[in-house]
Amino acid sequence: MAYKTLVFLILFCVCAVQASYTRAGFSKGDAGTASAQILKQGAGARAAGMGNAFTAIADDAAAVYWNPGGLAGIKKESASLMHAILLDDISYDWLAYVRPMNFGTFGAGIQHLSYGSITETDETGLEKASFTPSETVGTVAYGIGSGSFGFGASLKYVSGKIKHSAATITSDIGGKYGISADDRFSLGFALQNIGGEMKYVSESDPLPLNLKIGTAYKPENNWIIAADADMPYDNAISFGLGSEYGIKMGDGLTVSCRAGYNSRAKDLGGLAGFTVGAGGSYDVIRLDYAFVPFGDLGNTHKISLSIDF
Repeated sequence: MAYKTLVFLILFCVCAVQASYTRAGFSKGDAGTASAQILKQGAGARAAGMGNAFTAIADDAAAVYWNPGGLAGIKKESASLMHAILLDDISYDWLAYVRPMNFGTFGAGIQHLSYGSITETDETGLEKASFTPSETVGTVAYGIGSGSFGFGASLKYVSGKIKHSAATITSDIGGKYGISADDRFSLGFALQNIGGEMKYVSESDPLPLNLKIGTAYKPENNWIIAADADMPYDNAISFGLGSEYGIKMGDGLTVSCRAGYNSRAKDLGGLAGFTVGAGGSYDVIRLDYAFVPFGDLGNTHKISLSIDF
């Protein structure tokens, strides 16, 4: 029954995307037609090291971003934060907290993207003043489950500032289903950024609606292989593939190695699209790092810290 419900929800999301945004057509020609690019930045160095193939995993605080349906399977109260050094002076920070309740799991998150200092010039080319564009997202989410099936939803407040400010509200829904009895094989979906527009001056731009469908498989208890398909409103369909392998070192210490690929950045040349990462966990603390190259544009680094309570 749960499997049929998940399939129905995925089909519903596909139809909703096609019906509402038929003009987009998953085309590169639509790049730049959506606002609030912070909503595409991801969460957690663990997922980044796996090529962002995390929809069917979503088993930690990053589920608040990737798939609220994954919250239903989280049994420990935890918090996670990440700092990312992006291109030029651009930086990105993310913080999330999850707490299991009597019925379901609550989650909350904050994202902040700073574009660095930009100098304003007048029509003659003379410098006037500098300003710092930024975007911020606040999220509350809740996931509930029955057996191997989890379903969740989130509500997000999105704000941005260039010289003028804009704000809107949007939402996500997601589901996760463990197909096999031992939870080695799972499916997941998330429909992100449903509704909402940003209006800075006189024209409104839609948010980057995106449908994610993913699968994950565990050949061994310490080894995960995952794949995702992203179907965005404002760009071509992209695919992500990632893997994580954990090595127990004894005395509560586990070291993890990760690698992935995401086709979203494949046209940037060089090693763009490939990702690598590593992490270590001891007792209730986990530290993760990811290296994400963007070809000729440069390299980015992400580091995150997670704590269970």
